[in-house]
Amino acid sequence: MPPRLSWQHPEPDLRLSWLLLQVGLLLLPFSAFAGSVCMLTLIGWVAWRRWRVLVADRLNWLLLGLSVWLGLTGWLSPDRTAAWLGLANFLPLFALFATASLLIRQTWQIRTLGWWLVLGSLPVNLLAFGQRFWGWSGHLQVLSLVVNLRLEPTGNPPFRPASVFDYTNVLASYLVLVLSLGLGLLLWEWRQGKQWRTTVALAGMLGLGAVVILLTETRNAWGVLLGVGGAYALWLGWGWLLAAFAAVAAATWGAVQGQGWLRALVPEFIWGRLAGRLEGSPPLPALRTTQWRFAWDLAQQRPLTGWGLRNFSALYQTKTDFWVGHPHNFYLMLCAETGLPATLALLWVIGRVVLFGVQRLAAWVRTQPGDALLLFSALVALGSCGLFGLLDVTMFDIRVNILGWVLLAVVYGVSRPVPAQTHEATPE
Repeated sequence: MPPRLSWQHPEPDLRLSWLLLQVGLLLLPFSAFAGSVCMLTLIGWVAWRRWRVLVADRLNWLLLGLSVWLGLTGWLSPDRTAAWLGLANFLPLFALFATASLLIRQTWQIRTLGWWLVLGSLPVNLLAFGQRFWGWSGHLQVLSLVVNLRLEPTGNPPFRPASVFDYTNVLASYLVLVLSLGLGLLLWEWRQGKQWRTTVALAGMLGLGAVVILLTETRNAWGVLLGVGGAYALWLGWGWLLAAFAAVAAATWGAVQGQGWLRALVPEFIWGRLAGRLEGSPPLPALRTTQWRFAWDLAQQRPLTGWGLRNFSALYQTKTDFWVGHPHNFYLMLCAETGLPATLALLWVIGRVVLFGVQRLAAWVRTQPGDALLLFSALVALGSCGLFGLLDVTMFDIRVNILGWVLLAVVYGVSRPVPAQTHEATPE
């Protein structure tokens, strides 16, 4: 059965923070403000109760050093204000990762959070359908900050649903993350074999999300979702399913390249979108390859410090007289804006966490298959975020950014050895 909001937690003094994390993730798609308040509150509480553990963790010291470095590089940027405002996309999330990883220590918590994410995505998907097919639109605002949602008729861009998000690509990245984690949850529920209605309902919600991803026509999301499916096929040992995914990819690629007989097999709106035939030829500055080259040129000019967070757009507009919000590659953006040392430091932290996760997964595969499956789903969802970053940057939506760092905290918290200090509450 789906979990209920619960105070249950192995460490009594962290029960409130655990509840706040659940509520925050459930509310997050519809109120970035409410979700962020929950996260900031749990950061403060866990930091107060577990500051000794936080200080003892070397990864936290690396993130602290990276935070200081980002502040210093902002001082050297052409637009210091933009650079320092850009710190809001990183520093609070570093703190969320550090504290949430102390909250999430057991695999049953992955299942709980997975359910809240899937349930929270259901109204998002229903709104996407209404927006795309029935032209639902409107603006819901409560106290300006608490809820501020705007639905454009048919979507943004037109005829591509965005639901409660500002743009269809952001919706797609959110749904790919939820679906990646939800597939593991579905397999876990199916293997339990106790509540078939629950399994069917979960499959239906995930299927609805997959259809909405298709409707977004986001090429990046399609490719990542194909990779997610392949990862689960490998996990299950279903060679036929892996072969089917490979055949779909090959047929689609062939259709894009102009193979007529393959175009009869692949729907035109798929190969036409991938081939760029469904929209006019974009200007040269709008091409991602142009943006990538410019970002790499910036990184080469200032390899140590970069040009400052949130400075890419102004520099690109000055050069091309064309505005873009980011270079459509998270890693190139980091290199250009923060420099190579900061980029490598952040990737080292993420890589270290993933290594912990893979090591724990290998240890559990035979002895604790249920736990291994839930951890695997978290790793796949985290991997989907990393792959999505190769062709887009959706971290500027705080909701997607929070989910990515919570996933990283999930993998770290469940995988690393439990320090003895974790069970020692700070004295009153």
